[in-house]
Amino acid sequence: MHARAWPTRRGVNRTRQTIEGIPQHPYPARTRTCLSPAPSSCRARSKRRTAPVGNLVKLISLMKGPYIVRKDSSGYIYITFVVLFWASTAAVGKLLLADLGSLPLLFLSCLFATSSLFIIVLLRNKVQVVRQFRLRDYLTFLYMGFIGVFLYTFLLFEALRYLRAQEAFILNYLWPIMVVIFSTVILKEKFTLRKCGGVVISFFGVLIVLAPARASLQFGSLKGVAFAVGCAISYGLFSVLGKRRDYDRYVSMMFYYLFASIFSAVPVLMRSGLPRLSIAQLLGVAWLGVFANGVAFAFWFLSLRHGDTARMSSLVFLTPFLSLVYIHFLLGEEILFTSLLGLTLIVLGILIQHGGRDRAFDPDLPHLEQY
Repeated sequence: MHARAWPTRRGVNRTRQTIEGIPQHPYPARTRTCLSPAPSSCRARSKRRTAPVGNLVKLISLMKGPYIVRKDSSGYIYITFVVLFWASTAAVGKLLLADLGSLPLLFLSCLFATSSLFIIVLLRNKVQVVRQFRLRDYLTFLYMGFIGVFLYTFLLFEALRYLRAQEAFILNYLWPIMVVIFSTVILKEKFTLRKCGGVVISFFGVLIVLAPARASLQFGSLKGVAFAVGCAISYGLFSVLGKRRDYDRYVSMMFYYLFASIFSAVPVLMRSGLPRLSIAQLLGVAWLGVFANGVAFAFWFLSLRHGDTARMSSLVFLTPFLSLVYIHFLLGEEILFTSLLGLTLIVLGILIQHGGRDRAFDPDLPHLEQY
């Protein structure tokens, strides 16, 4: 006589005894409706008993159908807010940089972003995930936060100081091009003809955007271009390195902003400290940190979870076009024809590269089930 595992619905393994090759049920015969020697009759009776239950489930699902939000509809709602929040970054940042330096603004916005993401982590019951992290995980958060949040945001703010807001923000959207380049070098992905054509078209768009700066040949403009391209490179590298990571998106983003706050706090406190903020400046910093960073990333993750990934990742490229509207009305900048034409070519090149793919242009995409 020997024992074999008996699988149950609740996932608890019971043991059944096999005597002379005949499997015995672990429960007494009186608790069963049918003995094992007649399996066909058992199946027939089971079907008759479960048929009404299945019909009832179908009826309930039909009754609930008209009253629930469809998956794609909720995804579009989330992505709309994402585009609205992210598009305001250049205009609001340019306004705040008139009185604040790049590092104080970076520190305060990261602090607000960390706080908002911490609240989101609490609301989504993700605190237990933090207990599973080890030292190497925190080291990963440290260098990823430095590359993808601290360095990227600092370079973007510096580009906004030296360039028109429209030029700086458009050049920032070179980062998907950098993703293709770094994926080829680091992840050894194939550099196909489609990708090559997309890169060429996007760089033609860059040349058109830079036409006013090249005509003036000002050192400040060239310096701003270097900062803008640098921030695109840093975020492209951050995105490629993020493909190797398997962390909860909300928790990891909270730690990225936390370490970016620490990196930016050191030079700010070593200098003259934080400046006094007016109510308008405080509201502007809170908008950048809470909505343009914390809430926007949360809605971005939810849009990928509740909507079609390819559609959501394509709609997010409405952001630089909408940013031109913010820039025009908040900053009074005249929107140049070269900016519109160059931006159109850049986005067209990006879409050509990723044509026919169901992957979004952001890090850690494959793990959507954890949201």
